[in-house]
Amino acid sequence: MKTCPKCNNTHNKQGKYCCRSCANSRSWSDEDKHKKSESGKSFYQSDAGDILKKEFSERNKGQIHSNDVKNKISETVKKYWTGDKRKEAADRVIGRKHSFETKQKLSKAAKENNFGGHTSKQRLFFKKNSGDIVYLQSSYEIRFAQILEDLSIEWSRPNPLKWIDDDGVDHKYYPDFKIGNIYIDTKNDYLAMKDKPKIDKVQEQNNVDIRIVTNEYINVDYIGSLV
Repeated sequence: MKTCPKCNNTHNKQGKYCCRSCANSRSWSDEDKHKKSESGKSFYQSDAGDILKKEFSERNKGQIHSNDVKNKISETVKKYWTGDKRKEAADRVIGRKHSFETKQKLSKAAKENNFGGHTSKQRLFFKKNSGDIVYLQSSYEIRFAQILEDLSIEWSRPNPLKWIDDDGVDHKYYPDFKIGNIYIDTKNDYLAMKDKPKIDKVQEQNNVDIRIVTNEYINVDYIGSLV
């Protein structure tokens, strides 16, 4: 018989610990950790390890959790992601200051990958008559899209248009809709006036037709006249 060094219970199991709980509670030295790490790496680089990885991969493909399992996972994540954890994550990001050179590199990379441009974080679900799902960003867009659908007018959410401001800085402009060759931007009266100089530049530099549509023109008569 052997005595467990953790709980002092006697046992006749393989190894010096009486159970997994006691074995897992031990403190590993840096040397032990290094040996286990190297042993694991060697195994997973071997033929046997490669077979095991493939088995794990095949076993997890298409795995669908039951609602009970999903709820347990969700609760576990919620318990872990406490206010303190969220604050730690925020603190790692807030206050981080990039150099001007780094900012330029990040900006260039984002533009090359077609990221950025939109400032609105609102996503409003809209289902077209065809069944396609589109996410819009304001009540004006929802109303405009619904009239387009009621009139069976073909429309799309267009790709952004590039433009350059007076300081030589390049930007992206995101119209709300495209009907044929016409771009539509729905805006309230204030933004219609405020953004007009920018939209004029976008039109001129891209040689396109952009219509600013305010609240009073979001109606069947006006929208029907666009086709």
